[in-house]
Amino acid sequence: MQVSFWKKLLAFYIIVFLIVPSLYQSIAKTTKPSENDYRLHFIYNDQELDLLHGEIAFYIVALKNVNSFNITYSVPPNYEDQAPIFLELRNDTSAKIIDYSIRNDTNCPNKVIKFIIESMDLYETSFIHFDFWVLVKNNMFSDLPEYVEIPEKDTLPEETKTWLESTKAIQSNNIGIKLKVYQLQGMDNNLITYADKIVNYTSSHKLRGFFWLLANSLSPNRNGWAKYLDAVSSLFFGGSCTGRANLGTALFRANDIPAKNLLVMPTWSKDFWFDMHYICEYYCPSYGWVLSETTLGWTPYQPKNIIILRVNYPEDENEAGNRFYNYGGCEQWFWVGQKNIQVYWTHNGSGANAWIEQEIITDQQNANSALNITHDVYELYVKYQDAKLAGENLLHFNNAILAQKNAIECFIDMNFGGYLNNITVAFNEYQEINN
Repeated sequence: MQVSFWKKLLAFYIIVFLIVPSLYQSIAKTTKPSENDYRLHFIYNDQELDLLHGEIAFYIVALKNVNSFNITYSVPPNYEDQAPIFLELRNDTSAKIIDYSIRNDTNCPNKVIKFIIESMDLYETSFIHFDFWVLVKNNMFSDLPEYVEIPEKDTLPEETKTWLESTKAIQSNNIGIKLKVYQLQGMDNNLITYADKIVNYTSSHKLRGFFWLLANSLSPNRNGWAKYLDAVSSLFFGGSCTGRANLGTALFRANDIPAKNLLVMPTWSKDFWFDMHYICEYYCPSYGWVLSETTLGWTPYQPKNIIILRVNYPEDENEAGNRFYNYGGCEQWFWVGQKNIQVYWTHNGSGANAWIEQEIITDQQNANSALNITHDVYELYVKYQDAKLAGENLLHFNNAILAQKNAIECFIDMNFGGYLNNITVAFNEYQEINN
């Protein structure tokens, strides 16, 4: 009798939290901005460029006496409409850093900064603090078609199929996920409408968020990371932005739509600190990748609202695990090469902050030129900043760095011509370096 009762209760739970929420989708407002939301200057082929500023601050403490070790942290890559300009360590950094450098990560386009830290004594604490500036060509997706048919798998470009895989954190092959796909899509085969329904659903986990907090409080995770942030857990519990992004990505993939989970820094407020934020983007045939804010419920989502730090791959998702395993479904953005070193944050428990420094309106040709040359300069900057240069080569490198800094100042002063001139000087100086 008792077993039967619990089976009935479980069945009722599944009905309430899988089927009933789908009714909400029929009356929920679309999250795609209307044409009236677009500024008038876009009608005349003008383009918005934004200078974004990111700030990272964290402490490290030794739990035992340790020898020198590494700390690796994700930093912005060149990606789509985003082009990093420069990264700088702040003077209040107290960590005894032997060396640091920006490096290409295993999977393109990801980049990381690797710090090599001197040995530390028991309970010794130090601080790392750095900034970076990123140029973004803002995309308001005004040219995104209103109707795009959900693609057949065999018609997709091969390079997008990496993000169709079902993984430990994003279990797109799960029967519950597939049932939710069926409920969300209904008889409508429009990809744009389906994307709207997904972000409406992932952002409307009101009651399920309570169950996620309850589950976390009742079942501690030994590794110290959050729990139940994988897609299937989020289907039932809601969870934080991580779980919602995993769920949104799974709902796309389960319908054979390539989707990526992105680690980002939102530019909501200069005074808002956080650990890391997660969103997703999906592939739209004959258009490209479309950003989707699965926590706030916006798709498409403007690039100026975020600094992208990392594009997750299936191996990141498998390493994240699910429920109690590994990181509970939370894809990593930093790595510590010594088990007796602990990283922690002080800004209300968080260590990342980002904001929009300045906006400039120019024409499409100038905007594309600025983005493309900034892409090139950043790759050259990464190539040479760890190259142990000397003599004339070091002089050219230092001149390039100065030009990058001047370019940032010109943008802040709304001097677009000065930005282009200085970023071009930086490119030419890097080209003078003999490999």
